[in-house]
Amino acid sequence: MRLFCAIFLFAATAWAQSTLPPSGNASAELARRALAIHANALVLDAHIDTPYRLTRTGGDISQRLSKGHFDFVRAREGGLDASVFAVYVASRFNSSPTRANGKSAAYAEAQRILKLIDKILAQNTGVAAQAFTPDEVRRIVQSGKHAIILGLENASPIGNDLQNLHELAQRGICYITLTHSKDNHISDSSYDRQRTHKGLSEFGEQVVREMNRLGVMIDVSHISDEAFWQVLALTQSPVIASHSSLRKFRRMQRNLSDSMLVAIKKNGGIVCLNFGSFFLSEAFQSSVVRQERKIAEARQTFQDDAARLEMELQRIRTESPITNATVGDLIKHIDYAVQLLGIEHVGLGSDFDGIDVVPLGLEDVTCYPKLTAELLRLGYSESDIRKLAGENFLRVWQANIDKRNFR
Repeated sequence: MRLFCAIFLFAATAWAQSTLPPSGNASAELARRALAIHANALVLDAHIDTPYRLTRTGGDISQRLSKGHFDFVRAREGGLDASVFAVYVASRFNSSPTRANGKSAAYAEAQRILKLIDKILAQNTGVAAQAFTPDEVRRIVQSGKHAIILGLENASPIGNDLQNLHELAQRGICYITLTHSKDNHISDSSYDRQRTHKGLSEFGEQVVREMNRLGVMIDVSHISDEAFWQVLALTQSPVIASHSSLRKFRRMQRNLSDSMLVAIKKNGGIVCLNFGSFFLSEAFQSSVVRQERKIAEARQTFQDDAARLEMELQRIRTESPITNATVGDLIKHIDYAVQLLGIEHVGLGSDFDGIDVVPLGLEDVTCYPKLTAELLRLGYSESDIRKLAGENFLRVWQANIDKRNFR
């Protein structure tokens, strides 16, 4: 652990020297204090989609990569100690039929991603290891390695057989996002207007109860409002929103309302805030819609004049630029959530490698120290930052494990 801290401090100090004001400036001194706190905190990201990215683009994350948001080199530079790797199963698998072996194509897809993660771990034994419990996270991090935790994004691999849920839990899945961009046979999605079940299906209610019994956290990100309230009424264990942000600042059903936030607090759960510009900023989304509308109009007007069209597209992108989110937008979400819920119920769930546009200043996993610096600037204590950086997630996970009942 001492070696890791030394490496992180060296890399982070280089970052600070290249991006912050010179020594003696108050901002520089705050940044240096932030680096020391960050180096000693256990920093955990509750949702990273790197396995999904690797299935599309390939790449060796033991090396520094020029694309994507995560690799082990940059994670160490950013002081990121532990990551929940999402086992993402696309919604196109939701209606896949059960095969002769009792497993669906969705289940097979989950196994394919799990095998990819196994391969990553086997190739990086000196750098990373899988954690099955919060205590194992701490042990792995203390040894100087990166702790990989598993979360299933989309519960469709469970099929209609709770035995599949048991197998996934034994494999180390710590939480399950009940659905993704479309309704599945368990839950309605925040993105899908069909509202197939008006919340949870009858089988979905069984899944919630069984996840409680097995100590697997229920992830309420992506589910519809009706499903959210039904989950909160059913669950006996704290829930997690692994990668959601706040409707207070970005109005869409995929984000959480204030009443939802308060319900998660009463439940003892945690809200891990998404870093994506799409989730953080109305100004960003409005500028995207405005630019896309103008581009569509230009393509229609100049469809027979390629040269004129290219000139027009350049003009539109210059005169109607995208207004990207910033670190400050994420901090605004974090601070509001803390003020409403208390520090114990807020965490980080970047959605790195699963989001298309990241805020200025949060380009990849090297940038976590900036969040620590901004929180210090707002008056957060070292204890507060430790909780938000990772301890809150571990507490909620442990609470689910403690409530297991295998009888």
